Amino acid sequence: MKTFRLPLVAAVLLLAPSAFAQEITPEPADDSLLMPADLVDEPLDDAATAAEETAEPETPADIEVERRTYRQFWLDEIDRIMEMDLYGVTAQLPAGYLKMKWDYGWMNANRRLDSNGNRGPVLSPLQFGDGEDLWLDVALEVSGGGHGHTFQFSYGITDPLDYYIEIPFTAMNLSIDPEVRPINEAGDRLGGPLPAILGEDPQTYDESAFLYRTFPQVGRPAPATGYHGDWLIGDINTGFSWNYFRQGRFSAALTPRIYLPTGHIPGPESNLTYATGPQPEIGIGGWGTSTTAGWDLKLYEAGIWSSAVLSTDMTVGYFFRQQRDYPTNFVRPVEGAETLDPSAFPDLSQLEGSFTYIPGWNMSWTAQFNISFTLLNLGLAYGTQWSEEPKLIADPDFVSMVEGLELLGAQRRNEFQIGLSLPLLPLYVPANIGIVRRIMVGGRDTLAFDDFWQLTVEGFVPLYLLWDRDGER
Repeated sequence: MKTFRLPLVAAVLLLAPSAFAQEITPEPADDSLLMPADLVDEPLDDAATAAEETAEPETPADIEVERRTYRQFWLDEIDRIMEMDLYGVTAQLPAGYLKMKWDYGWMNANRRLDSNGNRGPVLSPLQFGDGEDLWLDVALEVSGGGHGHTFQFSYGITDPLDYYIEIPFTAMNLSIDPEVRPINEAGDRLGGPLPAILGEDPQTYDESAFLYRTFPQVGRPAPATGYHGDWLIGDINTGFSWNYFRQGRFSAALTPRIYLPTGHIPGPESNLTYATGPQPEIGIGGWGTSTTAGWDLKLYEAGIWSSAVLSTDMTVGYFFRQQRDYPTNFVRPVEGAETLDPSAFPDLSQLEGSFTYIPGWNMSWTAQFNISFTLLNLGLAYGTQWSEEPKLIADPDFVSMVEGLELLGAQRRNEFQIGLSLPLLPLYVPANIGIVRRIMVGGRDTLAFDDFWQLTVEGFVPLYLLWDRDGER
């Protein structure tokens, strides 16, 4: 929820005195004796110096005149911003204002929603056999958590037009904990022809043997089982927001943007998407574009301290094709390894060069209801995000292997949000602070986030004071 009025007023309260101090002088009884300080280029002569030394100090009444002058400036700025009637998701910054925004979010992600929307493990179990006869059953538990920082800077070019840039970072801790489960009452962990093919004892076969002996035997590199990453950059995006229509009850805006190819894509030899390691991709890592259309309907307003606004927005985006390198750490499987599953463990030891990856289209929609009471703002929102299944123009065996991991489906995520925000005007700080609880209520082919919280701090600076020192807008 955008709440500009009170923070902008607070910005003026905090920054205006320093910017205007040299312009304010108590009005003397005889204005013919007043010489503006900024017009004096030469030192005062002796007589003037003596007069200054004998001048009486400012009286409380003089100081009160200055205070009233500062106060008048603040009140004028408040009136100007209030007349702009800024509300909802479509509101833009007044011309000449800079907003600095920091989002800090944290969550856990230990489960995944499959293609049917059911919660399950992040990686599906590896199970091989002949009909009902199970030969190998390995659970691949992926667990971990993380947090993210997003920095956004926006500037009011004109009252209805803003420019912004957003820079996201992510940190995470992930681990893969395989468990080789018994396949029969005798406690065997290997069955069928596998003990002979792999050269393993069914009773003593364990997780270490599975990771460091069996994986290479079926043509796969032994994966790392843990990953820690700090300040991994995501997809930087930048664009303009234009509030092209605004009336007392209804407002609309458009926000076109481009995405830069900055997202952290792990090396192909350690990418979770290819099951070559535990590192997930941060963002898309390629060029993209999207446009958001937003609408606000003001339902209620009582003076300047209370209002209710219903908002909705829709975003449509597209990420362009990119070239990615093949993993080159696959090895030749041992003879008979295709017995497990020819499509899951093809011979990929000859892969080299690059393949084409097309992320494609994505859409999102959000509806929210915001109500403000004096200095407290409450927001409720529901939203859904969708992205199509990425396309791989690559070696058929490689495509089959990646699709078998079920990590590249058409993703959908539904969320409910509830948040509170507080303007810090009473502390004379030009800022907002807010907290949001995000609750995942459904989706398909996506990670299931738990304990997802987001803290937001916004600061506002009237930069126009640097060149408009009289504050006359």
